[in-house]
Amino acid sequence: FGNFAAAAKALDRISQVRQSERKNAAQVLRDYVDTKMLEQVALAESAAESSDLWRAYRLYEDAKLRFVGYELPASVERECVRLKKEESVQDQIVAMKLWERAQKAIQSGRATPAGMATMLTRIIESHPNTEAAGLAQDALAP
Repeated sequence: FGNFAAAAKALDRISQVRQSERKNAAQVLRDYVDTKMLEQVALAESAAESSDLWRAYRLYEDAKLRFVGYELPASVERECVRLKKEESVQDQIVAMKLWERAQKAIQSGRATPAGMATMLTRIIESHPNTEAAGLAQDALAP
């Protein structure tokens, strides 16, 4: 259990039926999902309060994906917009896009070892204090 978005439509349908047993079961599941959603939002809020803006941003963005079909607190979208304007988060986003591009090049077989080393080194040098730089350093390590 954990693919909350896939269950959203089914829970909505079940909550519309007349059988109280099914409605009750759907409500129990919805309450569980709400608990998980609020736990993730609380983690994001805590990360933001402790100035871990990148982690907060990732948790909020993940909540938007994991809980599609459910009513997220309004603060989630508001905080995503606010955090995305932060310079440190913007740097992380750019670096992560470069990392994802490098991964795709590796998976497709298009990149030579020298070309990959160049791409990964560029991430490390251009965005040194990012998660992607750490991933690139790990990938380059022998």
